[in-house]
Amino acid sequence: MSDSCLDDRSEKYTGRMCAVFFLLFVTGFLCPSISRAGESIYVSISGHDFNDGKKETPLRTLEGARDAIRQLRRKTGLPDGGVTVLIEKGVYRRTQTFVLQKEDSGEPGKPIVYRSASGNVTDVSLNGGIVLGNWKSVIDKSVLKVMPELAREKVLVEDLVEAGISDVPDFNPYCNWTDDHRRQQINPNGLWLSFKGQAMRLASWPNQGWGDYIRNIPYIEGKMITFRGQPANTLGQFYVNQERAQKWAQEKELWCRGYFAVTYADDNQQVKSIDPKTGLIELFPPYHHYGYKKDNPNHDGARSTYTIANALSELDEPGEFRVDRENGKIYFWPPEEIRDGDAQVPLMSEPLIEVHKASYITFHGITIENARSAGIIIDKGSDVGIEKCILRNLGNIGVKITGGENHFIRGCDIHDLSAGGVSIVGGNRQTLTPCNHTVDNTHIYRIGLWERTYRPGIGVNGVGAKITHCLLNDLPHTAYLFRGNDHRFEYNEIHSVARQTTEVGAIYTGRDWASYGNEIHFNYIHDIYGPIASYGLGVHLDDAASGISIYGNIFSRMRNAIALYGGRSIKIKNNLFAGCTQCALILGYRYTPQHQLAEKLRRFPYKTKPWSTKYPELVNVLEETPEYPEHGVVTNNISLGGMFINWRQGDGGEINRLKKCFEISSNDWSAIKTLEVGRTNSLISFNLPEDSVQYSSFKKLPTGKIGLYKSALRATWPVVNQVSPKPDDWQKRDAESHPVVNAVFANGTIKIDGEISENEWHDDRFKETWGENPNDHFVVNKMGVGKTTPLSSTVRIRHDDSSLYVAVKSMIDPKKTFDTSAQWGRSDAVELAFGVNVKKTFCILILRGYPKGEFESSDEAGTPTDLVEKAAEGVVYRASVNGMESWSCEWKIPFDSLGIKPAQDMVIPFNVTVRQSGRKQWVMWCPTRTHSWRVDLAGQLMLVK
Repeated sequence: MSDSCLDDRSEKYTGRMCAVFFLLFVTGFLCPSISRAGESIYVSISGHDFNDGKKETPLRTLEGARDAIRQLRRKTGLPDGGVTVLIEKGVYRRTQTFVLQKEDSGEPGKPIVYRSASGNVTDVSLNGGIVLGNWKSVIDKSVLKVMPELAREKVLVEDLVEAGISDVPDFNPYCNWTDDHRRQQINPNGLWLSFKGQAMRLASWPNQGWGDYIRNIPYIEGKMITFRGQPANTLGQFYVNQERAQKWAQEKELWCRGYFAVTYADDNQQVKSIDPKTGLIELFPPYHHYGYKKDNPNHDGARSTYTIANALSELDEPGEFRVDRENGKIYFWPPEEIRDGDAQVPLMSEPLIEVHKASYITFHGITIENARSAGIIIDKGSDVGIEKCILRNLGNIGVKITGGENHFIRGCDIHDLSAGGVSIVGGNRQTLTPCNHTVDNTHIYRIGLWERTYRPGIGVNGVGAKITHCLLNDLPHTAYLFRGNDHRFEYNEIHSVARQTTEVGAIYTGRDWASYGNEIHFNYIHDIYGPIASYGLGVHLDDAASGISIYGNIFSRMRNAIALYGGRSIKIKNNLFAGCTQCALILGYRYTPQHQLAEKLRRFPYKTKPWSTKYPELVNVLEETPEYPEHGVVTNNISLGGMFINWRQGDGGEINRLKKCFEISSNDWSAIKTLEVGRTNSLISFNLPEDSVQYSSFKKLPTGKIGLYKSALRATWPVVNQVSPKPDDWQKRDAESHPVVNAVFANGTIKIDGEISENEWHDDRFKETWGENPNDHFVVNKMGVGKTTPLSSTVRIRHDDSSLYVAVKSMIDPKKTFDTSAQWGRSDAVELAFGVNVKKTFCILILRGYPKGEFESSDEAGTPTDLVEKAAEGVVYRASVNGMESWSCEWKIPFDSLGIKPAQDMVIPFNVTVRQSGRKQWVMWCPTRTHSWRVDLAGQLMLVK
């Protein structure tokens, strides 16, 4: 019997008497007397495990109650209605895992319930930590010297040894991409500090966000690799900010947290040394899987960045703490006055609760907190539930369910965790037998505090899990990461996720042709802002994830709502897209012949029942064209405020062939419409335009059912949460990545002769001298992010009721050859690219003009031939060369040729590119990091009067 099963009175007994009483207990002579009519056992911190478990004489521990139920089962069996363990108010300090085995199971109609006696979830705490209550002002001069001046009178210190922590645990090196087995383990984390139930921040630089980019790396002979075309070293060395390095070099026990090669793979590693003179940082192994490379600002997914944590010199804000393991101290800047019990640290290095092969057990109305490991582990068995519980301040995952059937999490709050929220693995993919595990009416937030990527709010793998009416917010990576078949994600709300990482979505899956039967229905996904301008995805179906239904969802305020890369049999129906700043849908091709998709598919009997009956479109996939996303359906959707479809060819696929893979019908979209979506009195509200298909084929959305709901089984109510603010520089980046230029109504006749006349293009409405007002013209001078050329071009755009007028004046380098032929890529030229909707299909139309006065319409974007030819009809183009200083061109482009019906404040996706052959430069209005005509990554042209 452990110390946790005894109270202070046990010290009165001699060792011999303890042995006698223990013998009597286990043989049944002092077993608590529980009649079939009683059905309850009481537990209290003032009780004793030699008591009988009645209200007046309660037991002391959960182990005592568990053992009493075992005795009852052996003697008389479980009573009708089962047994309820009523836990009286108090903090139950744990030093070891509470373990339930198969013999601790309930039965159908006779469940075992462990619950708060009062019903109040905050009254009972299963707590694996200790209180720190002896805080003092910092007087150590050597510490004060390192600490920021503004913190010296605010920061408090506690002696951890005096608090009873003789061996201060360290933070674990988390290497997400180094060892796949390690990724699946439940590893205890370090000494994290909580204040009034909320995790505090490890003192870091910077306080929020990514930190600094890796500006350079040393070349290490024999230890270099190439990653995404760039050199990277594999020994954990790179250069940091030299000014900061001088501060950090004097400190010990620093940790470096970073995305050292790509922004979807993070690691936390301890700092070995920092050179204050050069800024060279060296880390302890294990090293990052992808190595350490210099940052590449032109490749969003390959940015390299780092932060420094546990630095006394960076303890500069309320809510931050620093652990000094060497001297057994913890430093803390409290956000408000500390009172008894406010500040706690976890000590227990094992899960608080483990349930192995047991069934019909429920934990109800309990707070499970302050462990360096997981909260609850459920392995096999059936019908084990966690309801109305709070799980918080845990060093790993909240709940992990492996195998079994019908396990459930209901009405819980799960927050402030070092890793993921919930992990579910269950069902049999060979036979498609469902596990029927469920998560319902549960709020998950502020997780991934230490392990950031691929630690989702809820991870699902296997067959037949169901996630409903949940709210997930404030997560560094994805909300839902799923694999397998027949999972259902319904009536959930997701916001403020994937804030630190890229190449992910609020809901994410990938690399599985066999992932049929999954449903993403009636969810509200909003305010998804990635850390860099081109990210912010709602649903990301990566690398040919297939067979998924996306129906009746609301996507609002994000970059792109749904990205599909090669997935087959994807059904996108009856969704509302509002405020997707790039586009609603990315429909793409992605396939590599050596990919493991075919090998993975062959692991399943997909050609025989029940697979062939449930998923007939999968049967002949390898005999068809598996590299293309065949059998796709996009129908009855409404998209407002941005581009609808962006076609991505990728890996050599052809866009025209790609478009034939989809049935696209009865969708309604327009770039001139806007729609605000939000919550009013806990209800999602929006008003659709009267001319939308809302009144025809679009089915009404059950907005009143989405998200958390009031219930006696909710841990807290009402639930107050706010959308996290956009990153500080988001508005700036948004404007830079998608600027808008006005095309005003022409104030007179413009003669298309190639010679730009002030009399024709000047307009008194600008009230300023021609050429000096940004509303009158804009400059094309960008060659990439942060790169410009002095040889700029000036562009002016006007329109009338029937045509668009464009004038471009481009500077020439007199020392370079000026090529006046008419060949794109070789000659000097101007390219205009427009994004238009024709016959319910998004197309990119390209016009290219040359100095000798010739122009062409290009099919490079995969636009159908008839539309390419139509775009050139009626176009008038002229050009002139102005000595060796510049050349000019003018366009008159009929709206009818572009398939556009002009309207006031109409927005057209748009870009301008100038080819400078002498310098071999591609100069763009909006750099796209890819084809210059990619208008979804460029700007917008607005028609105004």
